[in-house]
Amino acid sequence: MKKRNSIFGENWFLGVFLAVLLHILVALLALFSSKLWKNPFHIAAPYNVRIVSPNELSRITGEMGEKAKTPPEATKEHSKEHEKTQEKPSDDAQRIEELKKKEEAKKAEEQKKIEEAKKAEENKKIEEAKKAEEQKKIEETRKAEEAKKVEEQKKIEEAKKTEEAKIALERKKEEERKKAEEQKKIEEAKKAEEQKKIEEAKKAELAKKAEEQKKIEEAKKADELKKKEEAKKAEEAKKAEEARKAEEAKKAELAKKAEEDALNKKLQAIKNKAGEKEAQENLSKKLANLKEKHGESTNGHEKAAGDTKEKSRGAGPIGQDLFCKFYNCNELIDKIQSNWRPPEQLIDQKGLHCLLVIKIKDDGAVIGVDVEKKSGNSIFDLSAVKAVKSSSPLPPVTKDLKTLMKDTGYLEIGLNFKPGDVGF
Repeated sequence: MKKRNSIFGENWFLGVFLAVLLHILVALLALFSSKLWKNPFHIAAPYNVRIVSPNELSRITGEMGEKAKTPPEATKEHSKEHEKTQEKPSDDAQRIEELKKKEEAKKAEEQKKIEEAKKAEENKKIEEAKKAEEQKKIEETRKAEEAKKVEEQKKIEEAKKTEEAKIALERKKEEERKKAEEQKKIEEAKKAEEQKKIEEAKKAELAKKAEEQKKIEEAKKADELKKKEEAKKAEEAKKAEEARKAEEAKKAELAKKAEEDALNKKLQAIKNKAGEKEAQENLSKKLANLKEKHGESTNGHEKAAGDTKEKSRGAGPIGQDLFCKFYNCNELIDKIQSNWRPPEQLIDQKGLHCLLVIKIKDDGAVIGVDVEKKSGNSIFDLSAVKAVKSSSPLPPVTKDLKTLMKDTGYLEIGLNFKPGDVGF
């Protein structure tokens, strides 16, 4: 079962004290009531009332509680006192008077103690103020001493800094002087080096001029020697060309006879197979024209055998005009010309000329390129050969020219290459 809390909680002592106090007040009230009823009197002065702090009230209550007895005993004692009070009212008045005097004496004593405590507190405050003043003076003296020391230290530091600045300035001036001397030496060494380089440059220039003069003389001699060698080679080439042309004329004559024999055989075969009069007439007319033109070309070719090496070999043993009537010469030249890239430094050089003999199959595929006549510049000759090979396949061989390929299986075409020009 839950215990109910009383108004005073667990402090039962305070409840006992208040109960005893209440009984005493009731008894005193009854005593005064009876006396005033029989013999009323006036109290000279009222009781002094003093407000106490909670701590002091607790102390007083504790002192009274120690003197208090247990609740049952206190009740019995109170009953006895009440009986005595009823029996002897005069003794109680005397006792109350004595209690009053004691209380006044006690209050006077307490007031005295309060006054003494107050004076002691004031004296303590004065002493503390005095000590604080002395401490303040001591602190001020200490601070003044410290400020003085700081000022002196500051002056020492400033003097030290001034001295260091002076030393640093002198050191800086010394370093600047040394740097100026070193710079002067560097400038002098630089000038000496430049003068030396100028002298060496002059010597090198003189040596270079002498070397160039020597090279010019050597080049002049080499050029003269080269010209002599080229003239000798040209003479030998001229003789070789004349011999070659004579051989070609001989070959052309033999080819002419072979072609005539081949044409006669072809005509005979056509006559035997076709049996048509009109075809025979056309073929006979064509053969007669071919013989006539072939004879003209051969005469011209024999005449050209005694010319210089600058003359073209032509398109083969049948001549250029006859060849170009049975072959697309313009397409061949345009195609090779478009693929020819001669060196730029040789484009404006006069006198360059080479003759190439091209061997093609019936479908126009190039199967061989021979430099029959060299220009004297291998780069120029190689560029011409490369142009021909890059143009393969050339226009195919026509049916009329295939008879010339019967023995060899290929057709030879002669082309002349000059800077910026390709022709027969």
